[in-house]
Amino acid sequence: MAQSCYYLDGYPLYEHYHACWEFLDNDVDWSFHGKDATWFDITHVMRLFPHLTLDENYRLVCYLTYGYHGTFGRVRALRHGIPSEPTVESVFSDPRVDFVIGKKLTPPKGSANPMEAIYNDGTPEGYFEALLCSEFLRTLPGINSLFHNWMPILTQPPTDYPSAWDTYLDVTDWRPRILLSKDRSPTLFAYSRYIENGVEGSDGQDIIHLTQYSFHRNLFHYHYKQIRMHLACPEEQIEDYSRYKDGRCCCVFDESPIMIAREKEYRSKFKNVRWMFEPPRDPSK
Repeated sequence: MAQSCYYLDGYPLYEHYHACWEFLDNDVDWSFHGKDATWFDITHVMRLFPHLTLDENYRLVCYLTYGYHGTFGRVRALRHGIPSEPTVESVFSDPRVDFVIGKKLTPPKGSANPMEAIYNDGTPEGYFEALLCSEFLRTLPGINSLFHNWMPILTQPPTDYPSAWDTYLDVTDWRPRILLSKDRSPTLFAYSRYIENGVEGSDGQDIIHLTQYSFHRNLFHYHYKQIRMHLACPEEQIEDYSRYKDGRCCCVFDESPIMIAREKEYRSKFKNVRWMFEPPRDPSK
């Protein structure tokens, strides 16, 4: 059966980005209070994604530790009843090394990839929000890190495009789009800007990607590949027995990016990226 192509130009992307920034500013306690690590429930982040729902048996917990270069950590899905406390241990048993690279933080055994515990409603907007949610949860633990990199989705080219960019592919339509059918797994295409912050080893030259996001219908094949590639172990995966049905679709995907453009000049953007999440400005004004 032929797939139908849906364009997502009507989705309020930049209003969503603004809501995410508000969440980071007002709903996250970044203080450690003298501890080596901190952790807190962020289940309420789901209110930012109206087309997504969290499995009623799980909650979302953000784990943070820190080193000289800022915070880092992970967001995990925990089944209700599993204690939240992680294991924190020194990597080299040397306080000087801990200060630079931080300590090793291991979430509780049985915690899982948060996107495995989240459903979308099967609409084009639902799959798009699955992508946005995945990126947000990946990004959240390290936003105070020197090495942090953002990757906002683009709906229009940057205002200095293409004059300030080396381009490798001509693009006439920047809208995200998704292919849906009853017989095939959903596939989403979107352009994104990988922000190089211009500090430490970064060259400060952003890259624009065109990425294909191939969503799974269930978790079986995804889990198999993760285990075969030594990227996960069975106890970190949610069992997939009749989890999915109409209105409760899988949010896990594989991604295949290609570079289509790269900034020509170095620019330091460390801690100054919020403007990139605002609606594109009209260069004629």
